[in-house]
Amino acid sequence: MYGFSIGEAWSRAMDFFRQHSTTVWICAAISVLVPFLLLMLVGGGALMSAGMMANRDPMALLGIFGPAFFLTMLVAMAVQFGSLYSAWRSGLSGESLGQTIGYGLMAGVLTFLVFAVIWFLIALVFVLLIGGLGAGASLTGSSAGSAAAGGLIGLLALLLLPTIAYFFGRFSAMGPIMAEARSINPFFGMGQSWRLTAPHQWPLFGYMLLIGVIVVIAALIGMMIAGLFGAIFGPIGGEAVKTLLTNIPIQAFFIAMPVGIYRAIVGNTDQEVFR
Repeated sequence: MYGFSIGEAWSRAMDFFRQHSTTVWICAAISVLVPFLLLMLVGGGALMSAGMMANRDPMALLGIFGPAFFLTMLVAMAVQFGSLYSAWRSGLSGESLGQTIGYGLMAGVLTFLVFAVIWFLIALVFVLLIGGLGAGASLTGSSAGSAAAGGLIGLLALLLLPTIAYFFGRFSAMGPIMAEARSINPFFGMGQSWRLTAPHQWPLFGYMLLIGVIVVIAALIGMMIAGLFGAIFGPIGGEAVKTLLTNIPIQAFFIAMPVGIYRAIVGNTDQEVFR
């Protein structure tokens, strides 16, 4: 195991991207376009635009969130996560992309379900904390109590983002670890990633913050693109252009980035890894 550095992780991610650019772009496009098109089919594309949503009957919008919607979301997320695992497996094993589709979909579905449960529990705890603080402030009935509760809620919100960045760093090698071992068990990947990243957790934390800044900038550019082209082609047209120009490149980056982290930690040479 080698000492981790951000420069090494970035270099190896770019090496992976250059040597497997076709695979990365294909999987990035599939993982973005298929969910986009599936969500377009649900409710006439109403979910793709907040502007359109505001102009529709709220009760009609509630009708979108039925069994068909959740089935569509499951398929979309399976394709999105599955495309990532297919790209990782193909690049790390030398298998053709066609050979990795079945593995990618199985690993993708299981990973999505595990993370859906984790995010639900995190959201539940956060909501309960905020609700408890708000209820406590109401019971005191004083402005000082309300201000204190508001301050604590603000502090929790500020702590949430760095906490997420920390755990993203600790689990950042999960996907490539699973793909190289051809494992579909997310808990195996999480456990191995947690072990491998333990000596490098703070540099990884800084790397996640840097990546967060990059993603925010890209998202802002995407919003400007959507607004510009939305004024010409309508909200759905703007979202479509944004998807092509920003979402797919961001997804390609998120395919290469975890591999760079993984290989910067384990220390294999590019010739040994990127066959």
